[in-house]
Amino acid sequence: MSKPTITAIAAPATGSPNVDAAAISPGGVTAVTPGAPAGRRLSHSKAFVAITAIFITFMAASSAPSPLYVVYQQQWGFSATTLTVVFAVYVLGLIGSLLVLGALSDYVGRRPVLAAAIALELVALVLFITAGNVTVLLLARLAQGIATGAAMTTLGAALVDLNPPHAPGRAGVVNGVAPLGGLAVGALGCGALVQFGPQPTHLVYILLLAGMVVAAVFVAVMPETTVRRPGGLASLKPKIGIPARLRPDVLALTPMLVASWALGGLYLSLGPSVAASLFGLTNHLVGGLVVTLLSATGAITAFSLRGWPTERVLRMAAVLLTVGTATTLVGVELESIALAAAGT
Repeated sequence: MSKPTITAIAAPATGSPNVDAAAISPGGVTAVTPGAPAGRRLSHSKAFVAITAIFITFMAASSAPSPLYVVYQQQWGFSATTLTVVFAVYVLGLIGSLLVLGALSDYVGRRPVLAAAIALELVALVLFITAGNVTVLLLARLAQGIATGAAMTTLGAALVDLNPPHAPGRAGVVNGVAPLGGLAVGALGCGALVQFGPQPTHLVYILLLAGMVVAAVFVAVMPETTVRRPGGLASLKPKIGIPARLRPDVLALTPMLVASWALGGLYLSLGPSVAASLFGLTNHLVGGLVVTLLSATGAITAFSLRGWPTERVLRMAAVLLTVGTATTLVGVELESIALAAAGT
């Protein structure tokens, strides 16, 4: 059962004197930044691919620390409670960023918000590389949570802006699959590097640092798909509400949403540590695989069931979430690796 994915819907962009050239098409708006020759900007199709790659990179960076928590525990001697706090700080930054910065790119543009998110992610990665204690690790995870939250909503909206006219549902599919796929790639890749590569607490972050630099280059040459307009400052005030017509459906889904997010958080924070302590699995690649098993299955499922009716998907999701969680708990209780993996 996969974690739910937050999908941002872009506000429609319109022509403006501030844009040199703009063309409205069924797939969205093609906008050229003032003073920038169109030939120097990525085409919409290439920008769509670039945004997808950046999305995967951000999510891979967010799951990369999971296999390393066991290493940090061994080096610094902190408890599982402290480990949980480190993950909770990331979630706090993520949720706060989603609430405060979620709509900002509709007013100031996609590129400025993405550039700022990448800059903050670079700061977080430098903190990870230089971390020598839990305090720095906490700061790194907080900064990473804020950066990821700002990036997620903006990347999701940019995908909608750039969605190809001939494939109207493609942005929705990518918004559903890319985050989970990124989590899977980050955890498994980090586990492999920690197990087989040099400098286990540094190499993965150096590679991600390089990836973020490449992402910054892509953002610099991608087209801006929204027009700057007033209201950016006001958009920073969190607005939480559910339209009256949707409240019954949302309330009915709330238990499943909370359970799936809580389950994902448990795996990302304690999954590798639990595998090491309960099952004696000290191989860091296996530790990363614990997270990847959950995330990759979710990504594959989201892609495979993309054409199913929503009600049918939700019914199956509720059953699988319940059965899978129960199976995993039985596997943990019986110390059965196969049963726990099947439940995951």
